[in-house]
Amino acid sequence: MIDGLAYAVIVVSLVVGLGIIGFAIADRRPLALLAYGLVTVEAAALVRDKAAALFDAGKDCGADANMAKLLASEATWHAADATFQTYGGFAFAKEYDIERKWREVRLYQTAPISTNLILAYIGQHVLGMPRSY
Repeated sequence: MIDGLAYAVIVVSLVVGLGIIGFAIADRRPLALLAYGLVTVEAAALVRDKAAALFDAGKDCGADANMAKLLASEATWHAADATFQTYGGFAFAKEYDIERKWREVRLYQTAPISTNLILAYIGQHVLGMPRSY
């Protein structure tokens, strides 16, 4: 995934005509969206790896697994939104197959565990708050 995002940053910067060095990322919305995508994907992967290591060691990994799922669902949602923003009105065209994928990534925020249930679990088991459901 990192190689794909790095390639996309290079392609976008070349298309913009600024070269690989010397662009202001705040001035280039597609680059900012790609950078945010890289950050969220990396965060999800790190927490996922931590949860897997805890599981392999026989330790409690519920909070980390839930955090990884939450971060991954956020990463897919933001990537789909960035794609939609980049394509504009063409994102609705069935020929591009973007609107279907955009609808499908919404599923990751509700199934198999919703974002609200993940946050409730973290609040109760990590932060020590009372059960909220």
